[in-house]
Amino acid sequence: MKNKIDKRKFNGGHKTAGRKSREEQGLEPVKNTTVQVEPSVIDKCREKYGSLANALRFAAAH
Repeated sequence: MKNKIDKRKFNGGHKTAGRKSREEQGLEPVKNTTVQVEPSVIDKCREKYGSLANALRFAAAH
């Protein structure tokens, strides 16, 4: 079995290279779900809030 090489230490990378995780940013982890909904609902959410995720965030806040 080969030893894994930490590629962040080579080619100009550094040990903290890469995007920070949601936990490191102080955000909640995400959960992927599958929901069936009518296209008209999706269109309204995108029209009013920009995306389904933003519509859900707004609903959770209120």
